[in-house]
Amino acid sequence: GFAIEVPKSVHLLDGFQGIGRAGVDDAELALVIRLAGEEGLMLDPVYTAKAFGGLVQTLERDPKSLGQRVCFIHTGGIFSVFPFRDSLTRLLDA
Repeated sequence: GFAIEVPKSVHLLDGFQGIGRAGVDDAELALVIRLAGEEGLMLDPVYTAKAFGGLVQTLERDPKSLGQRVCFIHTGGIFSVFPFRDSLTRLLDA
């Protein structure tokens, strides 16, 4: 690995891999649907939804833990949504 120095104002969150790499559960898919509907943001279920879910969980546990301003960097990944079409449709139709 690389030895890096992270500024105190930057918080790195870890441990939000869900059921594993490329594995996605209904809660993660529901978050994709919710954010797309409420904010118009499309998250990929495999990586970005898990990361965003980790941010949400962290803020729900302790709203002040990350300070007053939070920046979530969405790196893309839209193409990994397509393999989950059937699962997303099932949740939308429920």
